Amino acid sequence: MSFADQFKLLRKEKGISQEALAESLHISRQAVSKWETGLSQPDTENLVKLAEIFNVSLDELVGTVKTVEKMAVAEKLLTPLVNPYISKLVLVSYIVSFGAVLGFSCYKDMPPLIWIAGGLVGGILLVIKNRKIADSSKTRIVQLLDITAMLILILLGTLLPDYMGLVKQLLIAIPAGIYTAVICWKWFLIENPNQ
Repeated sequence: MSFADQFKLLRKEKGISQEALAESLHISRQAVSKWETGLSQPDTENLVKLAEIFNVSLDELVGTVKTVEKMAVAEKLLTPLVNPYISKLVLVSYIVSFGAVLGFSCYKDMPPLIWIAGGLVGGILLVIKNRKIADSSKTRIVQLLDITAMLILILLGTLLPDYMGLVKQLLIAIPAGIYTAVICWKWFLIENPNQ
């Protein structure tokens, strides 16, 4: 492991910010940043101070001592975050469901049977997507949230007058979008299996 990686790992393990470390060594934060990126290395005096701050030997600080545990922690801390994505089924279920509510509330010139059918398909998709949650108590929470969100949006669509036009559509679509984003982030964010 290079000094830059070992240094970054030790700093993160100790929970010390670049600014705090720079201040304790009486140097600039940019100098600490350059150490972490490998653009420069500290002089001998700063190496000794760093070893004291991190409570490690100089060998361990410069990366000549390798342990399996340190390598595992380093790999975890230094690898980029997993690229998450949302299951397409989850997004489609919310888009179809909320689209049916929006259409039924705002587009009265279309036959209501289209929006009712869309709502049924969306409801079935919502039930299917909830099966992705392994914990049944969490599934019930998401189902209650989905039902509550649908009822609120239907109520909004019913109470708001049609002459509001685009404003009415936005007053339904924006909360639906925010709800979808929050639910997807909290309950359905999964790691990309292609990575």
